[in-house]
Amino acid sequence: MLSLPLIILIGTTIISLLIGSIILFMVVYQKRLIDQKTQLQETELNQQKLLLRASIQSEESERKRIAENLHDEVMALLNTARIGISQVLDDLESDSKSFERSYASSLMISEALERIRSLSRDLKPPVLGTFGLVAGLRELCNKSYRATGIQVKFISPDSVQRLDPFIEISLYRIVCELLQNSIKHAQPSLIEVEIFSDNSFLKVSFRDDGKGFDFENELVANQHGSGLRNIQSRVQAIKGEIRFEKNYDKGLLVNILIIL
Repeated sequence: MLSLPLIILIGTTIISLLIGSIILFMVVYQKRLIDQKTQLQETELNQQKLLLRASIQSEESERKRIAENLHDEVMALLNTARIGISQVLDDLESDSKSFERSYASSLMISEALERIRSLSRDLKPPVLGTFGLVAGLRELCNKSYRATGIQVKFISPDSVQRLDPFIEISLYRIVCELLQNSIKHAQPSLIEVEIFSDNSFLKVSFRDDGKGFDFENELVANQHGSGLRNIQSRVQAIKGEIRFEKNYDKGLLVNILIIL
């Protein structure tokens, strides 16, 4: 016959074990719920990144298609028209008024050809595709200087390994957007684009000596908001990190880091 104290001890032990089991079950259950929620969030985030990447790739494919159509079809037609007008000009040298009108038309066609050629290069940068990111950005900086007169310095090592084409075109478009925003809104006298790379990461730095701005406020404003969101989307699509330094009165500093 068990004594009363022993019965109480056994009962207390059993109750303690039951309570402990319930607590352990609740802890494990809560942890499982948290893990499932985290996994679901990661899955949703990965799906969003895949959708974002697919959207940007589709945009680049459309840019490429338009560039090729402009080059192969529209420019071919305009070239044919220019050749035809040149032949007419030869026949109209004695008729000064008709010659002047035809010559003016020839000049307009030549200007249209040059603009289409430039647009085609912007939509599908040939140097970027052939020689890589460093050559593409160097040409972009030189072109920006020629177009605006603003000093645009490009700093890079002698060689940078070729990256995935999607990463290269994304970084190129990001720098394009930063250049356009700086030239249009910041009134800089100097812009610098710098690339630093080793075997594990690539860093792109963009800085200017313009008016500067508050990134967080501008992100929700109409003036720069859409462009900045576009930059963020492209950085997210290539799994990079971007940081806007708050140099309100010292210009803009942007650092983009890509893990290779």
